[in-house]
Amino acid sequence: MEHGVSLWKTDGTESGTTLFKELNIGSVSGYGTCRMRAFGDRIIFSSQETEGDTLFISDGTPDGTEAIAVGVTISNYRSAYTYVHNDIMYFTGSHPETGLDVWRTDGTPSGTHILKELNPSGDARFRRAGELKGDLLFRATDHGEFHELWRTDGTETGTVRVKRFGGRGFMRSLVAEPSLDKLFFAVGDSSFGMEVWVTDGTESGTGMVKDINQSGTANPAYLLQVGKRLFFRADDGVHGSELWSSDGTEAGTFMVKDINALEGASSSIQWMIALKGKVYFFADDMLHGSGLWVSDGTEVGTQIIKDIPICEKGLYPRMAAGGDLLYFISCNEDSGTSLWVSNGTEAGTQMIKLINPGAFSGFCGLMAIDGLMYFIAGNEELGMRLWKSDGTEEGTVPLGGVFPTDMTRFGELWPVNGSIYMLLRDALHGDELWIYQFSDPDLNGDGLVDLEDFGSFSGMWGRSDCSTVNAWCNGADVVGYGQIDLDDLVFLADKWLKYN
Repeated sequence: MEHGVSLWKTDGTESGTTLFKELNIGSVSGYGTCRMRAFGDRIIFSSQETEGDTLFISDGTPDGTEAIAVGVTISNYRSAYTYVHNDIMYFTGSHPETGLDVWRTDGTPSGTHILKELNPSGDARFRRAGELKGDLLFRATDHGEFHELWRTDGTETGTVRVKRFGGRGFMRSLVAEPSLDKLFFAVGDSSFGMEVWVTDGTESGTGMVKDINQSGTANPAYLLQVGKRLFFRADDGVHGSELWSSDGTEAGTFMVKDINALEGASSSIQWMIALKGKVYFFADDMLHGSGLWVSDGTEVGTQIIKDIPICEKGLYPRMAAGGDLLYFISCNEDSGTSLWVSNGTEAGTQMIKLINPGAFSGFCGLMAIDGLMYFIAGNEELGMRLWKSDGTEEGTVPLGGVFPTDMTRFGELWPVNGSIYMLLRDALHGDELWIYQFSDPDLNGDGLVDLEDFGSFSGMWGRSDCSTVNAWCNGADVVGYGQIDLDDLVFLADKWLKYN
């Protein structure tokens, strides 16, 4: 690899893609800069250095990128395995002397250390977490034999075990209900299998909500809080895996609807998301085929919105909410890969952009930022690019230039401090952290977006030839779309009198 492990930045063009900061002197092997989390208006990430694994914090500038813990790395890249609460990030940290432990950091060297020795005889791992009554509840594993629910206020003495679950069970989806002072989660043990549990943060207040599948395991998944009710997918052993709801009591826990009414068959619910007090998901009732569904928590209010083509190998499209709209990317052999949008009605659910006709292309992201949706996708003509969408066909466009053609991994998108951070992998650089930086809205450089900036901006209005050749129309093309239009004006207005 030419640069080893490095930090890169891009304005979406080839000429604007440069080495941001070289973190490793010499070549390395392994994961590189591939474990990163947003932390307020900064990012925390781990990288392999010549002196060993190192934890960094960055504000998006070379001078603002510094090491906070030498020898420590975030051991798992999945976002569900880190959590930021009360300006502290919790994660599983790996250190050559102590092994795996639950760590905490406030972004400073002195504030980065093991939270508490949860397992004195071996490793401990931080998993999913949820907030309750000002504290953080999280799942910790012990040698893979036990899974435990812990509670912490960020201090060693304030970190206590709530309950241990045996039988090689595992825990998923800690979902809080603040108005009821409860937290829901799914956990499996040797007595009941995987079921939905609820806790008030104490051992005596922790118990199973309902034994949904009395002959086996309910295997609840996609736990989602909507209002004062919990929605999830579960299998009662009779109807197959279907949509369920709970208010935290046994009597208030029930199957919402048997979507696939064939005996013992499941509706294959995927990608549940809340929007405007309802839950949206993909399911197959064996009558309409795969489709987008909506539920208000009642049987009659659980209906299919529209048939949606599924991806190859049976993969359901990813989905995210932006403003009052749902966005998702769908694909099949006939239509290829396309971006869809829905306002919750059949008429308002439609394909807005055919990204790769007749073929499936890699995609990731679907991150809402300032009312727009960003994602990575590509085709043979354009290559892999960062895209943005305002929910219309005309407003769904690729940004700037093309990523390297040999990209083999596209990770999550993280909006931090006016930039988009991406985890990417190519043959030349391996796993690296990339930054897409929007143009500076402070056009005259005085540290404030004011009338002088809008005066400079108005002189460029309507131009459609913005690129790196003319410095993006002298900076007026602040969203990098290639032309000066309403998107740029909205971006500038949002920064009015509050930039830098």
